[in-house]
Amino acid sequence: MAATKKLFGEKVDLREKDESNPHVIDDSKDEEKEGKNLEKLMFEDPCYVKVLLDVSEDGITPQSEKSERHKILEELIKDKGEHLETVKTCRYCGEEKVKIFSIRFSDGISTTPEFTCCEKEDCIEKMLSGTKRNSVQIERFQFSVLRKLQRSATNWSDFKKVIELFRWAFGVSWRWDEVRLTNKTAFGVFFQGGRE
Repeated sequence: MAATKKLFGEKVDLREKDESNPHVIDDSKDEEKEGKNLEKLMFEDPCYVKVLLDVSEDGITPQSEKSERHKILEELIKDKGEHLETVKTCRYCGEEKVKIFSIRFSDGISTTPEFTCCEKEDCIEKMLSGTKRNSVQIERFQFSVLRKLQRSATNWSDFKKVIELFRWAFGVSWRWDEVRLTNKTAFGVFFQGGRE
């Protein structure tokens, strides 16, 4: 394990991560997550971030002082992750930002930017046209939905399609956009008003 990592152009001492940067994960039990920030993990493994919050809340009493990481986790899970504005415009009206997406089921799941729209009824109807309503699930771009879908996914490749759609909607996709998902871009989505 490296003693330091570069984050946003600055070296961060991982041994003192709780004091220096509570956004950064230093979890020697899971090297894949080490050095990533919580915001990036919201786009990669939202259930892991929720578990971190649950563990932080274990044993908290009304008299306890919450750590800086605990406060960040609460803000990500309970506030920003549920009310974050997408950056992509509805393809049907061309005016509003996308708020919802549909998942189509047949031999796994299918979801792409074409299956997104704003909340206007006529846009929803256009998005759903030509589909069997009983084989479509409509969801909002909220990270609690991502966690719910992660828990119910039958395989990783199906869930990855939904993750890619979230990345696209928030402007940090590697598949449909040129902006890569990094610690810095993910932080920007949650705390600096997003991309584009």
